[in-house]
Amino acid sequence: AEEETSQDAAQEIVEKLGETEREAQDKVAEARTFLLERQRDRKAKLEATELAALVQRLNTVQVDLAKAKATSSEIEQRFVAKVLVQEATENYRGLESELEKTIEAAAPLTSEGGKVFVVASMTKTVLDALSESATKNNQSKDQIFLQISSGAAEGKVTESEFVNFLEKIP
Repeated sequence: AEEETSQDAAQEIVEKLGETEREAQDKVAEARTFLLERQRDRKAKLEATELAALVQRLNTVQVDLAKAKATSSEIEQRFVAKVLVQEATENYRGLESELEKTIEAAAPLTSEGGKVFVVASMTKTVLDALSESATKNNQSKDQIFLQISSGAAEGKVTESEFVNFLEKIP
């Protein structure tokens, strides 16, 4: 929270600095226009040397303003770079977290050559086929179970009985 406040304060300073630079630039332009008008105005009581001194002083102010603008631009760029680095760091941490979740979610697909996933997929395919067969033949799941083996009535079926049953299914 303190860092956000610091960033907010820095952002506010950068914005005020930009506003101040624009205002100063406007004032310099106004002063330059005023001096040019006085140089053209024959009725003005200012002497040419006085006007030249004021123009020279205005030029110096404009140079100083340009230096200040360059300095403030450098500071602003550093601030923006810092914010970008912070955002990139946060995004990187978020991506690391997502990667860990993805690795965890993909573990059944990758561990033991994906054996767990393949077995689960094949089991689902067999169960879907049995359900489809039961629907086509208007049979309940219990009736299909009884067709597998005579021992099915007791709730027991051997692997070989089940394999034989599956081989007979079209």
